Order: sequence, then structure tokens, then C-alpha cells
Amino acid sequence: MRTILVTGGSGFLGRHLIASLLDEAPLSLVVIDDLSTGRHPDLWLDATAIGSSANVYTTSSGSRITFLLTDVIDALSPGNVLPVRGYVDEVYHLAARVGGRMALEQRPDQIARNLCIDAAFFSWAMANHARIGRVLYLSSSAVYPLSLQQFGSCIPLAESVTDELSSFETDGVYGWAKLTGEFLAQTVASKKGLNVACVRPFSGYGPDQEADYPVTAIANRVLARENPLLVWGPGDQERDFIHISDCVKGIRLAIERINDGSAVNLGTGIGTSMTEIARDLAHLSGYSPQIINDSTKPVGAGARIADTALMSCLLAWHPKVSLRDGLADVLKVKSEYF
Repeated sequence: MRTILVTGGSGFLGRHLIASLLDEAPLSLVVIDDLSTGRHPDLWLDATAIGSSANVYTTSSGSRITFLLTDVIDALSPGNVLPVRGYVDEVYHLAARVGGRMALEQRPDQIARNLCIDAAFFSWAMANHARIGRVLYLSSSAVYPLSLQQFGSCIPLAESVTDELSSFETDGVYGWAKLTGEFLAQTVASKKGLNVACVRPFSGYGPDQEADYPVTAIANRVLARENPLLVWGPGDQERDFIHISDCVKGIRLAIERINDGSAVNLGTGIGTSMTEIARDLAHLSGYSPQIINDSTKPVGAGARIADTALMSCLLAWHPKVSLRDGLADVLKVKSEYF
């Protein structure tokens, strides 16, 4: 039985990753999350709590899941004993302070805490490197310079961009923190020989994503049949939308195939504007509202689109879920609650 540790496992990506992991052979799984943005496993985990214990679960296939409701910094501090015995086959470090554009711009103190979280994690990883098989560090497309993502002058963002520049204009404190996490990953890989992979997901979306992300926010308005239909910003800002199932697949391939701490994009290489997202969601839902914009709301980069060449080479893979099918998936799940 493999042993796997997931930090931040109750968040959007963590929930889908854990579901994917549990679909395979039985696991001994430890999940750490303080639920600052995540959801308690009772709400999403297809498992049964053991007796009176509220933090240990078993699945019908024989997996055992231990949930630690705590800050990852405390859980991984020296002296604290994780409920993990012996060798840890895989570690997925997803924990971070996250949120929509409003959260990123108005609470930089929370995002800066990511530096502390990553420092605690990589300190733990260095101290325990001899009994860890592989590590996945969740970085972000926010590490890329905003100067390369302007309206009308977008270029595909290759991983090597961050190697070639002497200074960075990342997407705020969040981007700086994630880039620092990547440097820590590379250092641990080179100094301790730990197998570490970093991934830079672009705009992930899918069922049960939190409401402060754009696809979910617009889908909620569509299902409420709002007319006019509001889109934040000018509407022509473009993102590379990758379905959560593809994001999980890319992460699992990366942890298998990258071991030197280097980073790879996870994206489709296709840019789609927010207005197009609103129009497609409305069309799939069967109505044609007037689409209006609110330019007073946070916008972010003008265009953020992945260069997928390295991803295709290293992972021998490309996302499979079309945007139309992915948006239909979001509407199908969310309509159950309307």
C-alpha cells in the first residue's frame, strides 16, 4: 500500500487530485488542510469515518485517509509527528493562501504567508529526504512577467522566460512567493537529491470550484438567468482555461517524469476571452443575454496563455477536455443546486 501526503488537500485542486488517487490501488493517505478556503472531507470525500474518530476515514476499496485540520506550518514543524510511518511514496504540496483576483490584490499579507508555508514545507522535505520518494510543488502561471501579457502584444509564455530575465515583474506578491517556492524546490533537488517536480497551471476550472473564480462566478449568473450578464473588466482579457481533470492528469505525469525541481506549464495553449466564456456559458444554458462589463473590477493580465512545447515534450501529453465540454460539465453539476 503506497503512502501519500497531500498538503492543502481540501481545496479545489486537492479534492480532485485525491479522488483521482483513490480511484487506483488502496492507499494510506494523509491530508493536511486548515480549511481557510477548503472544505471539510465530510462534504466531499467518498469514505466512511472510523468509529468516533472524526479525522480518519476508510474507503470501500481499502484506502485509509487521515485528515489533519491544522496549518501546514504547524503540522510540519520540527518536533511534531505526522501520522506517517516509514517511507512516503509521493508528496503533493498544494497548500497556499489563494483566492480570486480581489483576494490577490486586496490581501497581499495573506498571499505573502505562502513564503512561510513553502519554507516550512521544504525544511521538512530536506530533513526527511531519505524517506520521501517524489514531491510535486504547485506553482502558478502568476510567476510570469506581466510585461509579456499586455493587450495586443501577447506572446506565448515559455518556461525559459524566467531563466532569461535578470528581474521579474510577477503577478504581485503571489507570483513572487510561488517563484521563490520553485527556487526552493530546485535547491532541495540539487542539494539532497530529492525527486521534485514543479507545475505552473494556468486557469483551472471545473465542477465545485469556489464562487470567486471567473468561470464559476459567470456560471452562477448564467444559471440565475441574469440579463444583462456581467463580466468583470473589459471582457477581452484572455486566459488559458484548463479543465480540472486535465490539470490533475498533468500533475500526476509531472511527479512521475520530472525530478530536478524544474517547472512545466499546464495549459492548452489556447486563449479565450472572458466575454467568450460568458457567451458560451449562456449559449449552453439556452439563452442569449446582453453581456456588459464592469471595468472598475480587478482585471489582471491582458492575456495569459501557456507555451505548451515543453509540456508536450516532457509529459508526452496534451489536455483532452475541450472548453465547450468543460463548460457544459460546470453547468451540469452546478444546475443541481439551482
